[in-house]
Amino acid sequence: MKKRVFLALLFLSCMAVMTAGAQEKADNKARKEEVKKKKHKRHKKRPFTARPFFIGTDVDGAMFSTAFIHHSYSYLTRQLPTNTVGTVRFSGFLNTGLTVNFNLTQTLGLYTGIDIKNIGFNDYTYADSTIKRRSYNVGIPLGIKIGNMDDKKAFGFIGGGIDKPINYKQKQYLVRNEKTVNFNEWFSDRTPVIMPYVFIGAAVKGGAVFKLQYYPGNFLNPNYKASNGLEPNYGYDVHVLVLSVGYWVPVDKRHKNIPGTTVAPNGQRRMN
Repeated sequence: MKKRVFLALLFLSCMAVMTAGAQEKADNKARKEEVKKKKHKRHKKRPFTARPFFIGTDVDGAMFSTAFIHHSYSYLTRQLPTNTVGTVRFSGFLNTGLTVNFNLTQTLGLYTGIDIKNIGFNDYTYADSTIKRRSYNVGIPLGIKIGNMDDKKAFGFIGGGIDKPINYKQKQYLVRNEKTVNFNEWFSDRTPVIMPYVFIGAAVKGGAVFKLQYYPGNFLNPNYKASNGLEPNYGYDVHVLVLSVGYWVPVDKRHKNIPGTTVAPNGQRRMN
């Protein structure tokens, strides 16, 4: 009798261990499936809600520029430091343009276009003399956008471009606030034929844009010779740096029909 009880208890114990092992395996499998689902959900590709193509305005608005100035001519360096930084110059007109935008994914886009901007620098020369130089440039940028490609959302951008100077203006003051030289020239030889540049910036939520733009080439043409035989730019090597604060506004209101999304009254696309 005792032997039968012992065998029955042994059998029940084995069955309990086997059941517990099977339940543990089932629980482990369920946990793995749940983790896998969460991981898949976490890495699920975001639906494309941005407009694949649109035209917008590139309003640089307020521009603050300075320049890194190098004097290499011995006559200049006897009276001026070899390396100086120009005083900050403000320009509020005319800085605008059009952009053509291509959004490749929800987080990556390209843009190009055409713009016009007012850039230049202020420099102290001899004694109390101040000279202000500026140029209206027509440019073609090419940039990469990284961030949220929906309208008026935050993203960063980086790129470069080429400017063509179309109007050069110069003002010189021998005494503070007393103008002695003031002239402007269309397609002047005082500046290079083209001005390449690089830029980096960011657009914050709402459309405001902050951009830093640098011209690695000389702003002045050092080989320019005036009609009287003088070379006013000889010995100057000037590299302009510009900080602009503007607004990025889409002007093309056409929206591609993207399944699962609708266009709100304010023009922004939303998920259903």
